[in-house]
Amino acid sequence: MESYLFNFGIAFVLTAIATPFCRWLAFRWDIVDHPGYRKIHHRAMPLLGGLAIYLGFLIATLIDGRDSGTTKILIGGSVILMLGLLDDKYAMGARVKFILPGLAALVLIYLGIESVFLPEVWHNLLNIGFSFLWIVGIVHAFNIIDNMDGLSSGVACISALAFGVLGLLTNQYTVAVLAFSLAGACLGFLLFNFPPAKIFAGDAGSMFMGFTLATIAIYASWETLNLTTSLLMPVLALGYPIYDTAFVTILRVWNRKPFWIGDANHTSHRLVKIGFSQRSTILLLYLLSFGLALTAVIINTLPFSAAMLVVGVVLFLLLAISLILGKVPFVWKDNKQQN
Repeated sequence: MESYLFNFGIAFVLTAIATPFCRWLAFRWDIVDHPGYRKIHHRAMPLLGGLAIYLGFLIATLIDGRDSGTTKILIGGSVILMLGLLDDKYAMGARVKFILPGLAALVLIYLGIESVFLPEVWHNLLNIGFSFLWIVGIVHAFNIIDNMDGLSSGVACISALAFGVLGLLTNQYTVAVLAFSLAGACLGFLLFNFPPAKIFAGDAGSMFMGFTLATIAIYASWETLNLTTSLLMPVLALGYPIYDTAFVTILRVWNRKPFWIGDANHTSHRLVKIGFSQRSTILLLYLLSFGLALTAVIINTLPFSAAMLVVGVVLFLLLAISLILGKVPFVWKDNKQQN
């Protein structure tokens, strides 16, 4: 356990040191986010937080996690980071942003990192297809929850801690190293990103966090006595981004709007609209994310029937939250921006 805490601590310290420097670089290189529709900040904000997270994670992982799997994941993560930095600098547009995670996912799959949930007879087609869609989906989920100070980095930290604990419980050394290193990096960045934020993660940061977590989920082996439980553990560990993406997509389709166009109808926006402050909203969503992540850990230790009962209670609570937030009026503006 001391080894994993060391990875966590190194990533935390290095990211905390690198973040102010990356903030300075962002202003110097004009990699900033300007105020606009669906944005809560009123001045230009630096966007190189993702680089600081990456550097802290990279060094902490290499210190104690050098194997072929780690190398492949770091290569894929480096690709998504570089593509994200280009988008942060040149604002390449929503269509290009949609393509970027797919390119990084293809690189990772080419290197041999893919899902092994499905039976071997389907391995060559369905496992690869599932891996591609999973990575792209989780990357976009983290990208669209990056709509409020501290939200994506805090949620990523919670999800990474869940994967770290699951890695320990299932004796997966590399998974634990990767997860705790990412958690430490996210927490180090959160020192400067919690509201009021001094720096944003940018698309590079949100996509890198989502990509790394998605990759950890498919790289690890979550085998339990039941396939359903095995599949639910990574889904619950990443529960809030998946839930928010599904929630806002259903709202857009229900209101006959393009589901791929960004708006201000996410769970975070709706909590603010019903009266919560930004900080209270962030803390509530941390609590929701923690509850889902804790459920992922709990069901790993339970028999199938008890695990399904716990999952059922969680789904009921999510439905209740959806019904409450669904009463907030749907707001739509035509704009060219996307989450």
